[in-house]
Amino acid sequence: MSDIKVTAYCMKCRTKRTMKDPKAIIHPNGKRALKGICAKCGTNVFRMGSVEGIEPSKKALAKAAEVAEERAAEKAKVAKKAAKPKKAAPVVEDDDDDDDEDEAPAVKKPAKKGAKKSAKTVEVEDDDDDDD
Repeated sequence: MSDIKVTAYCMKCRTKRTMKDPKAIIHPNGKRALKGICAKCGTNVFRMGSVEGIEPSKKALAKAAEVAEERAAEKAKVAKKAAKPKKAAPVVEDDDDDDDEDEAPAVKKPAKKGAKKSAKTVEVEDDDDDDD
């Protein structure tokens, strides 16, 4: 327990109150804060920022360092992914000597999902001339 007087806004009392047993904490984003108990009503109170003389525990510092390393690794992963060159579109070579440069090459469109395949049947009549 520290002898330092720290005030924080108590939501229950709706005024600034002295904090009992203030403890320094570190958020995952690296920001420091103080957490304690309202001296009058016993509600948890919280204050952003740090105060000289109240240091975070070794466990809190280790956890903050671990989270910082994870975030740095994630940023490096995202930067590496963004730095990859994009695949270029395939180049279509025109082997014909036609003057039809305005026409795009024919591309077969994929069938829609769930669409029924149409079966085209052609009936061929067989001419049997066996009547001779």
